[in-house]
Amino acid sequence: LSGSRQQHMAYAKVVVSKMDNRVLGIHYFGPQAGEVMQGYGVSMKKGVTFKDLSETVGIHPTSSEEIVAISITKSSGQSASAGGC
Repeated sequence: LSGSRQQHMAYAKVVVSKMDNRVLGIHYFGPQAGEVMQGYGVSMKKGVTFKDLSETVGIHPTSSEEIVAISITKSSGQSASAGGC
């Protein structure tokens, strides 16, 4: 990773259909990726929407909670730089 990215433990991106708000995929790069993604894989097979995902309470403190807290869209033009508590 580049020097500016080494300070962050995990990165996540949620790919959502603009037609029906269904989650098409989740990209996650971080610790215990297999454990983090297992439940999300099942939810995507069941048709989870972005609204469902954003209304989910993330377990704190975990890297997985970052996935349910994602709120910046590519089309918004906002910076997706990681924030913090």
